[in-house]
Amino acid sequence: MLCYSSSIMHHYQKNQQQTSIIDAWGEKGLGLISRHNSKLQVPDVIPGEKVSLKVVKAGNGWAYGKLLDVQHASDDRVNAVCDVSVTCGGCQLQHVSYEGQLAYKKQRVVKAFQSKQLDCPGISVHGMKAPLYYRQKGQFAVTKTAEGDIHIGLTAARSQRVVDTTSCHLQAAPVNQAIQIIRQFLIQQNVPIFSDKQAQKGVAHLAFRWVENPAQLIVIIVTNESDIPAWGLLRDALADIPEFAALYQSVNQAPQWTVLGDELTLLWGNSELYQEIAGFKLAVSPLTFSQSNACQTECLWQRVSAFVQPDSSKRIWDLYCGSGGMSLYLAMESASVIAVEENKQAILDAKKNADYNRVDNCDFICADVKDVIQDMTRHCDALVVDPPRMGLAADVCDAIIQRKPDRFVYVSCSPESLVRDLSLFVAAGASIESVDIIDFFPQTYHVETVVLLQF
Repeated sequence: MLCYSSSIMHHYQKNQQQTSIIDAWGEKGLGLISRHNSKLQVPDVIPGEKVSLKVVKAGNGWAYGKLLDVQHASDDRVNAVCDVSVTCGGCQLQHVSYEGQLAYKKQRVVKAFQSKQLDCPGISVHGMKAPLYYRQKGQFAVTKTAEGDIHIGLTAARSQRVVDTTSCHLQAAPVNQAIQIIRQFLIQQNVPIFSDKQAQKGVAHLAFRWVENPAQLIVIIVTNESDIPAWGLLRDALADIPEFAALYQSVNQAPQWTVLGDELTLLWGNSELYQEIAGFKLAVSPLTFSQSNACQTECLWQRVSAFVQPDSSKRIWDLYCGSGGMSLYLAMESASVIAVEENKQAILDAKKNADYNRVDNCDFICADVKDVIQDMTRHCDALVVDPPRMGLAADVCDAIIQRKPDRFVYVSCSPESLVRDLSLFVAAGASIESVDIIDFFPQTYHVETVVLLQF
């Protein structure tokens, strides 16, 4: 009879097959099986399911598996709407009912709070009525296979292999139509396709900005050289899409690492495009950060405003403000807003947005937050931060703790960096009053969290 000590590390072997019950959610929407201090993570499964699987990668104490068959399905299991959802790296949760997805995201946030021994009050979850075709931004890689076929799509999880996609169910119909038109153009004109391995210059990526209100489509062709052969033919073909509004070329000398380059040229169309959110007219720029979900952007602004409680006497700081939409929204009911953002194009758009919406009590500052917050002496009644995924720099946290704003709202797209920073504020005397989840990214593991703290 074999006995295993809990201190013994179990090692999975590549190509090993087994039948197991999924214990819990793992990282990035994967299912987790934990045995003897070793973790096996499997995509396309749900906790509680009994599945057969094959180990495809293995190391010391970790492994990744491939789902072979579901022997006992969860009540939350549904059929994915996309033919490549299993192989494409864009969606991780299409096999989960939308109610199950929201429950997973709530559990993920609660688990993050518990990992730092933080109090987590009742969480409000704000989902979408229509959790497909919602994205306002899209970026797709373009490659050519050894057989000469052009593939357009996202890369597979934990891989650089591009999964060819005929229709992405997170993108609006005009984006999918544009992808197919561009595919035919690249084939018919024999346009060079970028390859890092073969030192081939050419088209490397496609990027899109989609605006729902009013309906407009921006198309960006990313190359690592300055010329797109016969691009006028592409423009004429894209004109079959009624919403097509602008065609850009982005030159990126290292497209194997990033999508958009610093050099952007308008080939055709209108450089002055706008969208309407919550009654505000807002500039749309290819290089400016903006939320990828217009419907949930309005929901976010509403929840932040409810936490801030703006009134005619309050002076609000909005740090990492992007193109300033939320700043303007908060300014409408407050005494003033100071908004800080380091992206120059975003600040230009923010000032343009203020002019178009006749908002004159919003001061936009182009600077890195950590470089200015230490020296900002103007009064702050309420503070809003919406930092990048890595969270706040240590000196920004210190400056916030020094000021101890009465109401402090933290917007985060990473529960892990969020709770790391929250633990510092709680240790300095802040209390966590409310937590909301805004589902900006249905069908994926990503989660947007809004937290109200008070010092």
